[in-house]
Amino acid sequence: MNKKTFVAVLIAVFILVAVAVLYKLLTAVVKKEKESIKIAVSTWPGWSHVFLARDKGFFKKNNVDVELIHRHEHPNAEKLFLNGDADGMFQTLADTIFQNVQLLSSKVV
Repeated sequence: MNKKTFVAVLIAVFILVAVAVLYKLLTAVVKKEKESIKIAVSTWPGWSHVFLARDKGFFKKNNVDVELIHRHEHPNAEKLFLNGDADGMFQTLADTIFQNVQLLSSKVV
């Protein structure tokens, strides 16, 4: 194989790898955009603002796909979050502190 052929093959391989990597990144971005954020929420008057935001279309207006998973009792909503069936949950600061004391890593957003 002469030098020109080797360089041409090397460039072709580089281009193919670059295209494959770009394709993988772009499909991951498109897939990520289509996923919704699942938030567990229990029945409590303090969480009424999240239902208003959903009903008034504030999430869609800001290009955020939010799926509210409503449970009437707080322990049932908390179970969804702790089992990984929800990405987050509405809870009070005291609940978050209690989870962290039990070594369940929770963060306030």
